[in-house]
Amino acid sequence: MSEEKKFTYLEELEASEKMDASYDAAHEKFDEKREKAREKRRQAMRAERRRKARKRQILIAYSLRAAIAAVFILAAVFVIRFAVGFSKKAQAKNQEVTVSAAANQAAENTPAAVSSTVSSAVTLSASSEAAGSSGITDWTYTSSDTAPSGDIVATDNAVYTYDQMEKDLYFLEQRYSDKIKIKKFGTTADSRDLLDVVVGPDSATKDVIIQYSMHGREYINSLLGMKQLEEYLKGWDSSEYGGNKYSELVQDVRLHIIPMMNPDGVSISESGVDAIRDASLKSGLMACYQSDVSLGKGDPQINAYWKTWKANARCVDLNRNFDCGWEGTVGTTQPSCSRYKGESPASENEVKALVALKDSINCVCEIAYHSEGQKVYWDYGSTGSVKEADQTLATTVAGLTGYTMESTVSSAQETAGCSDYFVLVCGIPAVTIETGTGDCPLAIDQWATIWSQNTQVLPAIAQMFSS
Repeated sequence: MSEEKKFTYLEELEASEKMDASYDAAHEKFDEKREKAREKRRQAMRAERRRKARKRQILIAYSLRAAIAAVFILAAVFVIRFAVGFSKKAQAKNQEVTVSAAANQAAENTPAAVSSTVSSAVTLSASSEAAGSSGITDWTYTSSDTAPSGDIVATDNAVYTYDQMEKDLYFLEQRYSDKIKIKKFGTTADSRDLLDVVVGPDSATKDVIIQYSMHGREYINSLLGMKQLEEYLKGWDSSEYGGNKYSELVQDVRLHIIPMMNPDGVSISESGVDAIRDASLKSGLMACYQSDVSLGKGDPQINAYWKTWKANARCVDLNRNFDCGWEGTVGTTQPSCSRYKGESPASENEVKALVALKDSINCVCEIAYHSEGQKVYWDYGSTGSVKEADQTLATTVAGLTGYTMESTVSSAQETAGCSDYFVLVCGIPAVTIETGTGDCPLAIDQWATIWSQNTQVLPAIAQMFSS
């Protein structure tokens, strides 16, 4: 090879090596930039992943906190409900088991022993006996409440209590002081007043007794009596019956309206045994509950048992305690929620008080409001003029109410009732009006029908005996 060619070759080789070095340097820079770019992307991706992970952690943390809070809330609700339920069950259980030794014995012994035990538990104290026969006095009552501007007696609730009745009577007396007088004619075993609302002048020569709720669970009739009273007073000079103003109908006849003949029994039916304040009466009532349940009478669930209560606070059915066929009345042989006639005729304060009221006036008619059946019971076994007067009374009431007349003789009703006594012993016409249908206590959804059927009873009775 010539020197020239050799020199040229070497130059080309050197140039090629420089080119390769330049290429390698360029490639190395490219790779470095690419790696930096990749690393930057990797860092960005790692940052994004960390951001998303943090976000997930935050969401999970908040979710866990919310879940834990919800668990605590549910647990608290459960504990509260459990505590309330346990308290109610414990209270009911305590009512069932906190009974005197006499009551426990009553649940185990024979009916005769039960009668003796419960009777001793509810024996009236001397003060109660005295209170029940203290005579007729003016009723005294005060209230700081203000009377409503419109109607006083509200009819949106069938549970019409003794306390509400007292308050309504107070307001009625304030509003219609020139038209009514309220008398206390007795006291119950648990010291509740028996009240007689007298409509009509002192100069009247005849008196009519209309009494309501002799059976505790039939308290819707107390609401009826109070509303009948208010409507009569409202219509005093503006409403008429048979062509006569209401005020004219009572010129020679007084209406004696007794809205609640058995306030202790009503209170028991509405609120249970705790409505009774006297400790000995409570013990007797609990003994009665155990006795009835042991004999298969009444609901074993204690609250349901009280709701259907008919008797007074001494476990005596007042409508079996009158001195008229009392000896032959079977009913229940021991103190009970219903149909027990008592230790003797007229043994109860309420019965004694009603008989004393009758004896103090010239009673020409008695009406007893009960529930249920939409019937007018009459024909208690009288004859002659008494039966004729009783039939006229029953026909009038049945025509007004649309109720069915039914003979107590034909239907073999038990005796020793209030109307039996007035008709057969006193020779005074009397009927028993049974309002509503279904099991007592009746619900307020029957009110509209009961009211429409009985709206005109007071003015009709007043007209009947006004001449």
